[in-house]
Amino acid sequence: MIYKNLDFFGVEFMEDVEGLRGKRLWRVSEHVLKNTDKDFPNALVVMKLLSSNEIRFVMKGDFCEITIDVYDCENMEKANAYIYLGEFQHQIQKLNLGTNIIKIEYPKTITDYIETDYCNENKGIFDPMVVRIMMPYGVVHFVDVVGDVRVPNIAEVPSKKMLSYGTSITQGMHSTSPAIYYPKLLAKRLGIDLVNYAFCGCCMMEKTTLDSIIETDYDIYLLEISVNMLNNSKTAEEFAERAEYLSKNLLEHGKRVVAMSPLLHYNDI
Repeated sequence: MIYKNLDFFGVEFMEDVEGLRGKRLWRVSEHVLKNTDKDFPNALVVMKLLSSNEIRFVMKGDFCEITIDVYDCENMEKANAYIYLGEFQHQIQKLNLGTNIIKIEYPKTITDYIETDYCNENKGIFDPMVVRIMMPYGVVHFVDVVGDVRVPNIAEVPSKKMLSYGTSITQGMHSTSPAIYYPKLLAKRLGIDLVNYAFCGCCMMEKTTLDSIIETDYDIYLLEISVNMLNNSKTAEEFAERAEYLSKNLLEHGKRVVAMSPLLHYNDI
């Protein structure tokens, strides 16, 4: 989603919330949220949390400020904004509940680097001048941007994209950084971009959620489904019906589907 010359990568829509400033960032639609499994109200909480979503842009000058408000976070101790320049980790800013101003400058070292033969011969999947702010697992409102910025062009970001759907394992809930959980690492090694559509503890494969996935257009679909159904007394028949509905529809639309299962957990034995 593009807003104020910024690319809110993986954000489904933005919502004005009465009494609060800025726009709340959502990675699912309101329609999907309202049709979660009623037996698992925790889904209403989990689906509201961002999950390694990024604010992406290229600065036309050397400096800019991004203001966000954080209203809730799964783990405030891990509430950090990870700022990358292309594929290089640039800095980490600790976030607090309430207003946070993220200040970014291009260091001279990066501007010197892009002039080198090495950079020209070893282009990564992101151009080094693309600023990527990885958001924490929380409720975040975008407030404003100060500075001259633009949306990255198609040559500066990966041309192919992958969607990952699954449980907390795929969402990366307990990873020490939103940059190093397994789908993100896999996408980097494949040279593609990643949209994380996984939901901790409530991957129940509701038809509305599956339809929202089927309607998208990505190059690869990584499906980790679904320990959550097994651990929450769903039947094998329910699992089979929903898994077949998702995979069959994706395959019939010519999509590349990779299905995986995690190693058995002691809860599953």
